[in-house]
Amino acid sequence: GINEQALLVPQQAVTYDAKGQPTALVVGTNEQVELRVLQVNRSIGNQWLVSGGLKAGERVITEGLQKVHPGSVVKIAAAK
Repeated sequence: GINEQALLVPQQAVTYDAKGQPTALVVGTNEQVELRVLQVNRSIGNQWLVSGGLKAGERVITEGLQKVHPGSVVKIAAAK
């Protein structure tokens, strides 16, 4: 079957919290960083198949994760 709501997210963008839940940092309103808990089904190549926790069009942070935290204001640059 096909899951129309599922998204592919680079594995480098997904980390795990203290409870073992997969999380990602996204750029929300006012260019502020938000932490999202994800529902990850499986890997496909070098990406995770995400079925929940993100919406299409949201901007996931893939680089510099160690430099930002939820609530930080960031300047966006396109991925290389």
